[in-house]
Amino acid sequence: MGPTTEPPAFIKVPATTNHSATFILIHGLGDSGSGMQSLASALQSDSLGHCQFILPHAPTRAVTANGGRPMPSWFNILSFNPPREDDEVGMLATFASIDQLIANEIESGIHPSRIVIGGFSQGGTMSLLTGLISSHHLGGVAVLSGRLPLKDKDGKYPKLKELVSPHATSVPIFWGHGSADTMISYSMGRFSADLLTSEIGVPTAPNTEEAKGLTFKTYNGMGHSVGPQEIKDLGVWLKKVLPA
Repeated sequence: MGPTTEPPAFIKVPATTNHSATFILIHGLGDSGSGMQSLASALQSDSLGHCQFILPHAPTRAVTANGGRPMPSWFNILSFNPPREDDEVGMLATFASIDQLIANEIESGIHPSRIVIGGFSQGGTMSLLTGLISSHHLGGVAVLSGRLPLKDKDGKYPKLKELVSPHATSVPIFWGHGSADTMISYSMGRFSADLLTSEIGVPTAPNTEEAKGLTFKTYNGMGHSVGPQEIKDLGVWLKKVLPA
């Protein structure tokens, strides 16, 4: 019997009404769960009182692209520019710990279809990986300024394709990206989203009324951040995948 995977430490923002859904909201590089509290509060106050928010903290690790200095990070980054191959071992270890958070919510009585995972930057990338390869069929995935995970040294994604779950193509995905993002470029975000549809098989959302398939939103002039319109759009999408 192998070692038990431990979930990361986290902040819990309880539902303000009857708890019937959970959003696991994951921070970016160098941040902590505390940095996502204002976003969680903004979303919860907008007709999502039935939703509990789980805000995990990344462990501190040496980040090669940061000169090897330790910082909160979900996986190692070899280089920001030019981008290098992904830290497969680190990403999959983080996936296992986040998937344990999901399992804990399910054990507490929340159905997988009532659980959404999302995050910003590194957190968005890990949310996407989790939604695509978890054995749990989640209610949705939100990617804010993220990218496709598990890139190899040739710029391909064979490991991701190998691990994708049978139900991955039916999980709704919200993707928001700023056109002026210099950390994870808009072109990388758009490329990642296009590959989701062309090679993973995630369908494009058929219309704006339903939260099915991939909904990709461009925010003109926005950098590597989360903007007010994006928060509003995310809230609208969340109310469709996690109705009260």
